[in-house]
Order: sequence, then C-alpha cells, then structure tokens
Amino acid sequence: MSVLVLDANSNAAMAIIRSLGRKGIKVIAADFFPRALGLKSRYAKETFCYPDPLENVSLFLKFMQQKLKELSVELIIPTTDRTMAPMVKNRNIIPEGVILAAPENGSFQIAQDKIKTYNLARDCGIPVPRAIFMGKYDEFLRHSYEISYPVVVKPAQSKNWVNDKGCSLSVSYANNRDELISLLKQYSYAGEVIVQEYVQAGGCGIEILADRGEVLLAFQHNRLREVPISGGASSLRESAPLNRELFNYTKKLINKLHWTGVIMAEFKYNQEQKKAYLIELNGRFWGSLNLAIASGIDFPYYLYLLLVKKEKHYLNEYKIGVKAKAITKDIEWVESALRKSDQLENMQFPSRGQALKAMSRLFEANMCYDFQSWDDPMPGIYELISIANSYLLRLGNLARKRQHAQKVSGT
Repeated sequence: MSVLVLDANSNAAMAIIRSLGRKGIKVIAADFFPRALGLKSRYAKETFCYPDPLENVSLFLKFMQQKLKELSVELIIPTTDRTMAPMVKNRNIIPEGVILAAPENGSFQIAQDKIKTYNLARDCGIPVPRAIFMGKYDEFLRHSYEISYPVVVKPAQSKNWVNDKGCSLSVSYANNRDELISLLKQYSYAGEVIVQEYVQAGGCGIEILADRGEVLLAFQHNRLREVPISGGASSLRESAPLNRELFNYTKKLINKLHWTGVIMAEFKYNQEQKKAYLIELNGRFWGSLNLAIASGIDFPYYLYLLLVKKEKHYLNEYKIGVKAKAITKDIEWVESALRKSDQLENMQFPSRGQALKAMSRLFEANMCYDFQSWDDPMPGIYELISIANSYLLRLGNLARKRQHAQKVSGT
C-alpha cells in the first residue's frame, strides 16, 4: 500500500514526500505540471500527471476516479486548494477503504471561506481585523464612508470554479478609493470579497494536528521575511515557543469545527502591544511545513499514523530557533527590498544593506531549505536551474526592449 501526494510542485508536498519516504512508506507523487519539483524526488517511487483542475475540474475528477481504481493507495493527501476543494466536494470518486486527508465538507468549507472563518472567529470571541463584506460596486457605495486606507482585499475563496473552469485568486492591497474599486471589479465574478483593515504587525502561524476537535500536536512559527514585504507567503521563518493566547484561540476554532487532520491558523501579532488578530485558517498542510519537521514535529508522519494506523499518542516537543528558507521566495524578497516595490504605499522597506546581507547569506550552514536537501538533491537542483532560467529570460527580454528602443530612436 502507498500514500498519494497531490500538488507535487508545492513546498508542502515536497516536505510530505520526504517525510513519509524517509519512514519507508511508499509515496506516489502527482501534479498537473510535468516539471513539478516533487516528481524529481528520490522518495517518489511512482509519479504521474493529472489534468489541471482549474482548466477542467470534471476532467480532473474523472481521471482521478479511474486512476485510483488502478493504484493501491491507502491515503490521499492534497496539498493545495487546487485539488483539495474538488476532492473534498466529490469524495464519492474515492474507492472504499481509501482515506482522504481532509476534514468533513462542512468544516472544510468554513476554513476555506475567509468570510465564514471571520464570522466563526467573532462568534468565538477571537479578535479579528475590522472588515466589510462586499460583492458588488453598489455595496462599496453603501460602505465607502466606513473604509480607512490602506485595506487588504481578499476573495472569500482563493480557488473558484464556474462551469468546470476554475481561477486562482490572490490577496491584494488598496491604498485608496480608486484602487479598491478596480479590485472589486476584478473580483466581481468570484462572489463576495472581504475588505479588511491592514494590520501592521508580525506574522505567525499556529499549526495543529487534531482528532475530532481534540488537539494532538501544536507548533508555532514566526515569519521573519514575507513576500510581498507588506504581508504574504513567508520566505524565511523560525520555530518559536507556543504563544498560549494564540494557541488557546486556535483550540477554540478546532473544537468548534470538530476538526480532524492538520490545520494552520495565521495570526498577526503586535509584540509591543501584546495584541493578536486572526487573519485566516489554512485547512490543509501549509507552505512552511518543512520547518516543523526540521524542528522535531513530523506532521505528515503523525497524520499518517492517525488516519491509517489509528495511533494518536505523540510527544509534543520541538526545537526553538530553527530556521527554514524558501530560496525562490527569498530572492523575490531581496529584489522587492532593493527595488522598494510593493502594493502598499508608504511602506517601511528594509535597508539596502539588509537586502544585500540577505542576498549574500542566501545559503547558510545552519539552515534548512524547502527544496534543497543533501539526501534528496534533485528537486533543489531543479529549483536553482528554474531560478537561473527565469532571470536569463528576463535579461533577454530587457535586452530586446533596449534594442527596439534604440531602433525607434534612430529612425
């Protein structure tokens, strides 16, 4: 029997493939992208590609239904909403006896939907940033007097499907009325959006493994660098002691959702004021998963033990101060810092010296990396090749633009 890991190009999938593979568990890795980095891992004993769920979700589900009949799989682990959302909604395609690493549909829908999460948090007495829910421009006119800028604009769901065709929607920022109106028009086809006050504070995550609302394992990481710099995915993170306030907030949510599986609660935390805000829930494995494993909490293996072996007694101890880096994202962070480019105006950017120091220390001895690993080198090598190719392509495009400008100016 084996474990099927989907979305093999994601940071989380890479961590899961290595975690289970190192434990001697047979891993099958799959992605819609043929050059997905997880497919290069020595721990992926079998690999295949499936149709992109965002291009045609019905085709993806039909393919997976047939593929699961052919494979000898005991556990399926989707690692992004691209596959998680359609698999949770269509569990009927999964053969009897095969476990999907996802909570029940009702709990997942609340965690996946930022507005439902927001309302749940308020019901539980958990602090959240001030927010307004909008779907159309006329709703903006009704609420415009309540808005103070800058604001964070989030679609209720990051993945949205209409007539089999899906789209990926990201978090954006608006510095003024015009920018907000433009974003609302862009997101108009995706249903409601949440317009939220921008909180200037450090980002951190509380990661949990739970069984029917009971917390079995807990871990905390603090974000040291994020892309974009104003707030986003972490490029550098560090394991930290559990903040009891944030942990207790997360426990409330887990209990209310009767959650089984892994989940991350993302917070903004103002250290000086000791004030916390819940930003969102991530009802699946998170991008910085490799840090938790390196620190001593092997979430993928413990999830396997819980769901497949029905074991749930683990030692919840981990090392503090362990750091993990996502190379591609960290290069983006350096470039944003040097260019002083971000969606938010009046941002306090890192100094040029800080950016250059980060670039000079891109690789450090006492650091773990999302894709680079001595015992499994190929994914990390391919990531570096991909980075080099992208910058060569950019340089080539820049040279062509300059040549074109010279020709125009010479005529």
